[in-house]
Amino acid sequence: MMRLFFFAGCALATALGVPAGLEAQTRAIGSGPRLASIPGTPPPSPSSCAWPFIVDASNINIAYPDPNATYWAMPFALAANESITVAGTYPSARFMAVTVYTVAGDTVAQLSDLDIAPDPGSANPFAVADPPPGSGRSWSLDVVSAGSSATGNVVELAPGQQAGWLVYRTYLGNPPGDLTGGVALPTLVRSRDAEVLQTLRPCARFLPGTGIASILNATLPEPVDVTSPTELVRLADEGGLFANDANAYLSAFSDAPPGQILVVRGLLPTAPDTEEGQSVVGDFELRYFSITSNLNEKPYPTIDGYYDHELPLDDAGYYTVVIARDGDVPSNATAANDVAVLDWGDGASQTVLIRNMLPADGFGMAVQDVTPTSYGAPSDAATVMGDFYPVIGTCTTATFEASGAAGCLPAAP
Repeated sequence: MMRLFFFAGCALATALGVPAGLEAQTRAIGSGPRLASIPGTPPPSPSSCAWPFIVDASNINIAYPDPNATYWAMPFALAANESITVAGTYPSARFMAVTVYTVAGDTVAQLSDLDIAPDPGSANPFAVADPPPGSGRSWSLDVVSAGSSATGNVVELAPGQQAGWLVYRTYLGNPPGDLTGGVALPTLVRSRDAEVLQTLRPCARFLPGTGIASILNATLPEPVDVTSPTELVRLADEGGLFANDANAYLSAFSDAPPGQILVVRGLLPTAPDTEEGQSVVGDFELRYFSITSNLNEKPYPTIDGYYDHELPLDDAGYYTVVIARDGDVPSNATAANDVAVLDWGDGASQTVLIRNMLPADGFGMAVQDVTPTSYGAPSDAATVMGDFYPVIGTCTTATFEASGAAGCLPAAP
């Protein structure tokens, strides 16, 4: 039987299936010593530190994680009159957010970087391109029960909710490879009314994800049954997949057999090049764009992906992406020919995901502007997005080698 806990006393996650003494994950997760793996130390007790689980395409690869993002997860349970204060520092990154989910992975509420007002004396670099000299970068928010009278940076639980997941995510931390964006992960403080009950600082090591995967596998939605031609649509139901409220997603599914490939082509929206030091505050159409290959089978792992500034573009600003199994990659699918290649992976059924994050107010051709629908039902995506709507098609490797993307797509831009 699964039980979720939060802090000691209300304790935390003792039944996530982690055997005593099992080694924590060892992937390096930042450049600073604050999160380094400490040789000779045991894995953390789940109630001894904050964010004991790290979710990404290399660790707990579940529910389609973006390969350019990192998700730190904390299971929680709150008693009556209790709240959680999340206190952190704005990272140097493309994006950050704090999200509350149900136990089953449905999104309850989220505060993204732009929504989080800074602490007194600090400035929010996601809202101000040039923060005043000497200003700090600290912020805090409160996770409270539904109907609370709390004000400021507040994330409310759903009515009647007492347990769930708290997730802190960053995209493309700087300097490149620093997943936390040059700052420590947030501290968590549990309080009852005005009394502080416990303070948890970030874990130095992380628990393995075996327990999370086995538990969530039972709550994840069933795979999509592919009964219609492959197309990119905005699905009406993203429940159970720990969706990011700042994103809207186009999804396509294919059971193409070995020897066939998927080809995607579309006009790339503009986005800030934060890896080169550009501020996110500017005249951009999106904050972030990515295209990923994923398996249409539980626990829905991500296989491969590119974000906006990684994609090779032709002279008109279009990207072409080939998704292929080993041995099926066309010989002319190369960066020199303005083609990016994504690995299909080992599964029979493929999910292609395209993310649009935080479109500009004046940009009305993003996924967010598309009417959600069910897969296989009529969609207004092509009409709404125009040239920004990616065309997807299936063909043989030989067809692509002979005719390029135009020979594989129903209506190449």
